[in-house]
Amino acid sequence: MTGPHEALFTAALDQLPEGVILADRDDKIVYVNRKAPEVRNVDSSDILGRDVRGCHPVKSAERVERALNHIRKTGDAMFTRMVTDSVNEKTYENTYAGLVDSDGQYLGLLLLTRDVTDRLELERAKAAHMQARHMRWTGSVRSCTSCSWRPW
Repeated sequence: MTGPHEALFTAALDQLPEGVILADRDDKIVYVNRKAPEVRNVDSSDILGRDVRGCHPVKSAERVERALNHIRKTGDAMFTRMVTDSVNEKTYENTYAGLVDSDGQYLGLLLLTRDVTDRLELERAKAAHMQARHMRWTGSVRSCTSCSWRPW
């Protein structure tokens, strides 16, 4: 982006608590905000200019290609996926959005990424606590009509 608002735009993206990665219509990564390297444990210089496909494990190639094709076909499609990184032992919530111009022409891809590992661990701990509490009350792991807790 060029012009008088470039610094404002860059500052806004850099101060978001989520990682932001932008790819152009040719699937080349053209922008990485300050938070993305921290969230995803990557160096911006390692991914800038790379094809999006090259930033994923080989075993994910078919899913990545399917997602890119879906986004291109539907234009401004948006979807969210949970991704587990076994190397870093982290879980990420990734939101992918197709970017289109006012004529509906595909411009590129936006990825918002956030580390949700701690949130998931907290939710699991809460569920275990609720299950233990339920067992103390009822003596059973099965759901009951006297409370709203359900094991599934």
